[in-house]
Amino acid sequence: MHVALKRLGSNEAHATQAPSVRGVEATYPLEIVQIDHAIIDLMVVSALTRQVIGRPWITLAIDVFSRCVVGYYMSFDPPDQTSVALTLEHSCLPKEKWLRSINLDGKVKYPIFGKMARIAWDNAKTFKTASILAQCERYGIEVRPRPVRRPHYGAYIERYIGTMMGAVHLLPGTTFSNSKRRGDYPSEKKAMLSLAELEQWLALEIAGVYHNSPHRGIGEKTPAQVWAEYWINGQGALRFPPMIGDPRDFTLGFLPVADRRIGRAGIQLHSMHYWDPALTPFINDGIEHRIHFSQRDLTKVYLYAAGDYIDVPLLDRSRAPFSLWELRDIRSHMREQGRKAASESELFDALELQRGLLLEAAKTSKHARRKAARLPPTLPKNVLTEVDYTLPAHPIPTSHGVVE
Repeated sequence: MHVALKRLGSNEAHATQAPSVRGVEATYPLEIVQIDHAIIDLMVVSALTRQVIGRPWITLAIDVFSRCVVGYYMSFDPPDQTSVALTLEHSCLPKEKWLRSINLDGKVKYPIFGKMARIAWDNAKTFKTASILAQCERYGIEVRPRPVRRPHYGAYIERYIGTMMGAVHLLPGTTFSNSKRRGDYPSEKKAMLSLAELEQWLALEIAGVYHNSPHRGIGEKTPAQVWAEYWINGQGALRFPPMIGDPRDFTLGFLPVADRRIGRAGIQLHSMHYWDPALTPFINDGIEHRIHFSQRDLTKVYLYAAGDYIDVPLLDRSRAPFSLWELRDIRSHMREQGRKAASESELFDALELQRGLLLEAAKTSKHARRKAARLPPTLPKNVLTEVDYTLPAHPIPTSHGVVE
């Protein structure tokens, strides 16, 4: 082992010379879920112009016991805390609504959901934020980071990422895993899938192909088979996995958080002003309140108070969605020009002008197209809908399964 460490380095030496003993074992579904980020080996094009944008990022979660992919989140944004929040949302909640949103309702079954008992991930900054760790603790989810410089402790997620990339390498526009394998293959010229089309392909690949393919690590059974068999009780009835009772509370609690006092002008965050009449009882109460926000859309923040979240919009409610990276980008650009916005209105005017220039540059620049692809849509994709309390509540039909 000592010689291998000297010749091969730590990672390869442990992979080839260390004892072949399983470090992570699970005895039931959702006992251990491994999560990691990866950049996809595929050039993606604009849905409108069909010009190349670049490679998207994906955050994946896999169940160690069944090898099912319990959830994922894909975008052009580099991994951040919001990526982790939306991956956990996708992993833990039923996926029927999401399948409808990507036009796959009725075309594929994806019955994988439920609150995990333990999360295993690496030591990246995106996984170590205080609000993520605190929300896991609130929901009884144990967090167990991998030992530093021991990638084999994440073997299941790493292996699946390799499997997924192997399938991606068959798509037009693949970059393969390295330049040597790519050779002279013209990835950008061959690219033809938009992000929405890739999302559809990935859902079909995971839920349709991978989940229904025999897996050597689980006795040549399929991941879907192992998952389904566990949730059938002794009487042959389907049991539900541990369910999230309040999806809104669950997801918002994982978003980035800042502590702010509430004044007569409302909440000030990222030098933007947020106001709603619901803030009136909190004005000048001398308390630092927890304010959650999405890095993808800063037109609204969420005040945590009395065990619930209050939506607080921008003071100027007419503004279209904008992201944190856009805000930082325009401020940096103005500083370079020796300018500083005197008001929010001036800042938004500069932001709109920058967007126009960016969309114009996107016609000829791949870098600009990538930035344009990160712009929030006019209507945010991940809208957290409110509950309509005027409608009667209906319990889950017993024919659908047993809640334990």
